[in-house]
Amino acid sequence: MEAVSCGLGSLAAMIFITACNGPIVVYIKKVMREDEDGFTAACATAPILLVEDEEDLRFPLKLYLEARGYSVVVAKDGADALALLRGSLRPCVILLDLMMPHVDGFGFRRNQIQDPLLREIPVIVFSGAYDATVQAMALGVAAHAQKPIDTVRLAELIEQHRLK
Repeated sequence: MEAVSCGLGSLAAMIFITACNGPIVVYIKKVMREDEDGFTAACATAPILLVEDEEDLRFPLKLYLEARGYSVVVAKDGADALALLRGSLRPCVILLDLMMPHVDGFGFRRNQIQDPLLREIPVIVFSGAYDATVQAMALGVAAHAQKPIDTVRLAELIEQHRLK
């Protein structure tokens, strides 16, 4: 289990996340905050685009990332993500599930690579159905993670690959 704090003025939310061979479970507890220690410098960067169709993973993962200081924009599939990116969104990294309805991660990635304005945005793929290592190599992405997601490892990958 990992605990992460998120500032809310004089209050903070303590988020406890655990994943035991299943969906991520999130527990939220309000706590008093006395100082600003512990905030990550990520607050000042561009947002993360999280592309995940499963609400029971998308919502807790968004909370987790926000608790670590990131701004997070979510899309429920590749079509929604492409629409956001073709608008004004310029994320520092894209977290991309491979298996989704409508436009899946593979279709999203093909479209992203073809667009000169989008191709340089780093992508971290994750999957529970595919071998993420093999698919990541085939898609030419920055990194990969296997579901269930190890949140500590994911945070490390984000810091390693996000645009700075």
